[in-house]
Amino acid sequence: MFLPRAIFPFGIDDPVYWWFQRLIHKKSKEDNKLLAFLNSTDVTNQIVGYQLCAGLQGKYGVNVVRTLLENEVMCLEYGIAERHYHLFRDIDFYHSPLIKNANIQDISKNITKAYHLQSLCIERIEIPDSLKFPNSIRRLEVTDQDFSQGVPASILHLKNLNHLCIENCHLTHFNTFLKGKHL
Repeated sequence: MFLPRAIFPFGIDDPVYWWFQRLIHKKSKEDNKLLAFLNSTDVTNQIVGYQLCAGLQGKYGVNVVRTLLENEVMCLEYGIAERHYHLFRDIDFYHSPLIKNANIQDISKNITKAYHLQSLCIERIEIPDSLKFPNSIRRLEVTDQDFSQGVPASILHLKNLNHLCIENCHLTHFNTFLKGKHL
């Protein structure tokens, strides 16, 4: 069940939102096992936890959902907790501990569903041409890319972009779209 953001102004930290979610997500017998995987210090166990949750297709309790949403990148990769993507405001690919294992193609399919996303930081992963960013993005930081042919069209078409930071991207020429823009 989708509820508009206005009802839950604090997003992922809104206690009323989570009270309501407890009514929807019934605790399952696997919840404790899933939480053990997801909260493990071993990256392999965490990945297994996300894979198990993907297989269960949302049939787990609210505590598992809250834990899943702590790592937006993995939710996007495995397509889990989709009904909560509207809570994502800031995604930082650089600081995600599991990013080395992430499949950017799967992430690119799901990132447009995070339609309230405001800020995105991408570093250490290559931006594929197929990646479509949500138009809600106001701040985009991109590091360590190959923009020798110009800034990708997916970035240029962001209508609400107020801040664009491009670092170490081998940018040799500006696209005509960027000339005269004050980002």
